[in-house]
Amino acid sequence: MTTVTEQTPRRSLFWPCLLIGLGLLGALSAIDVFEASLFDILEQFWPVLLIGAGLDLLLVRNRPKLGLGLALLVLAVMGGYGLTYNEPNYAISYPQGTTMPETAHIIVKERTSTLAIKPEILDGKASIAGIVQASNINVRELQPDSDQITIVLGQDSPLGTNRSDQTILVSMNHAVDFDWDLRDVSLNADLTSLQIGKIDAKLQAGTATIALAERGEYHFNIDATTLELTLPPGVPVRIHRDDTATAFNLDQSLDIQSIDDDLYSSPGWEESDETYRLDIYLSGSASSINIK
Repeated sequence: MTTVTEQTPRRSLFWPCLLIGLGLLGALSAIDVFEASLFDILEQFWPVLLIGAGLDLLLVRNRPKLGLGLALLVLAVMGGYGLTYNEPNYAISYPQGTTMPETAHIIVKERTSTLAIKPEILDGKASIAGIVQASNINVRELQPDSDQITIVLGQDSPLGTNRSDQTILVSMNHAVDFDWDLRDVSLNADLTSLQIGKIDAKLQAGTATIALAERGEYHFNIDATTLELTLPPGVPVRIHRDDTATAFNLDQSLDIQSIDDDLYSSPGWEESDETYRLDIYLSGSASSINIK
């Protein structure tokens, strides 16, 4: 009598090896061996994953070693991309004669992020370059149009923590208004060369050190934030206070006088040249405000 032994199908090694490999790629991204995050890699190579899965179902049944080879091939393609990936630098410029945007909008909502802003004058003209450098942050959205430039910054890697700096260049040929929404961010902004119209900044639960330009209108809405402002020397300043800061420190060396509880001003501010004076508005509930 012949005994027929039913052979148990052997499982493919494709999926176990692929999942382990993806975990390793994510770990390499987290320790900065790769500049690309696991999200970046999957975004580029999800079709390769589908092809590998299809070949696994079609060819690899009962041949586990073939599944292992297929998984290694897919991971090699992804790993090669991660090693050669460079984070992009974004540059926006508008040809002469076109409508220039009037607002640059920056939103940061990632905890423990750091943001550095240092605008520069281009080619000795009235052009303005707003340079944003952010660590722990990647650009998620960059949408220029004729009315405004919107820059939305947000970390898109669930595993990546120590990211390299991201640089965005916003270029335009006239004064610009900046609208900032910064949450849980350490901000270091050098605005001394920026020929701005107005800055409207919402700062929440972070620290901000800002060197102001010699002209412009600044609105700071501050919530649980330490704000330090450095004023340019010799420029008339007016400060409006509608805040409940725990501590408000105004450097004694500044020629700024208290007009009443909510208003401080340099002598002769009203009569000074509008193109070379500062108007500062403070609101919210800051931990402390230091002006020097």
